[in-house]
Amino acid sequence: MSNRVKIILILLGALSIALLMWWRSEMHAQDVKNKVGEMKSYCIGRYVIDVPDRFEMIYPDASIGLPRPVRVIGLGPLKAAQLPDYVAGRIEELRAGVEERGVNFRYAGASQLRDIQLVATEKYNPYLTDSKSRFINVEAYYVRHGHLFRARADVFDTLDEVAHLGDGPQQVGLSEIADATWPRENDVIPSQPGICADRALIDLPVVNDMASAGFKDPDAFGVGMSFDTSEQRAAQVDIRENWLFGMVGARAKIAGISGRAGQKTSHRDRILWFEAHGVEGGAVGEPSREVRLELFKNDVDLDAEPYPVAEMEAIWEAVLPSVRRR
Repeated sequence: MSNRVKIILILLGALSIALLMWWRSEMHAQDVKNKVGEMKSYCIGRYVIDVPDRFEMIYPDASIGLPRPVRVIGLGPLKAAQLPDYVAGRIEELRAGVEERGVNFRYAGASQLRDIQLVATEKYNPYLTDSKSRFINVEAYYVRHGHLFRARADVFDTLDEVAHLGDGPQQVGLSEIADATWPRENDVIPSQPGICADRALIDLPVVNDMASAGFKDPDAFGVGMSFDTSEQRAAQVDIRENWLFGMVGARAKIAGISGRAGQKTSHRDRILWFEAHGVEGGAVGEPSREVRLELFKNDVDLDAEPYPVAEMEAIWEAVLPSVRRR
């Protein structure tokens, strides 16, 4: 057999192996797609993630600034002329006392910063007649682009401190945040840059922002997903990797960030858990990015329908590579 024939046979063999590997990869990708079904994209912070269409987003949250984060949400269409009446209604609610996620708040004062209406609240115990908080929290209401927004920041001594919120190196002023706020729908990926919050987009460069959201299938108890991100212009503490539950993961890329991804199965604890965590930068004073993705199932039978182990693994394989920075 001539050398030329040998070379041709070697090349044909290599091509056959490559085609076989490609075919297996395509078949596996199709199998994952069949198990997972249609996917839907969501914007969280400065990132986009694709999740199964049957999952719904819960508790989207985004904040700007440290050590006093400012959380922004959109409250729907409203004319600027209607803002005083809206705030007056909120004050009346607070005078009577309101409960939000198991915490009781009441009215503690009001003020104004430019065209932003400030309402102070304090936590209290409704079962104690002399219950009084040492600090106040602030709700800031403003209208931009025909929509009402609320920004919240906690732990102030007085309302006068709000005007100095942007004085710190990792803080952003309330007026600057308000002027950078745009309305958006949670199921639409915006074309302009910025931080995706709950029904809001804050078009600001990175200073110090964090965002998170949960996802669940409303028809399947015990199955859920969470996604968390943070970006800092200059890290205040060392944020390099740490692992929940002592999970050992393989090296992986998450949104282009080096990290690790792993899986834990414990039939004794009735939990199936997937986690990916990536950190870029992370030393004190350096720009940093951090992302964390988790998928879990709690059930007596981890292989029970409608999410047996094989389907959970397929969801993980579909969601993890979808995470990307806008």
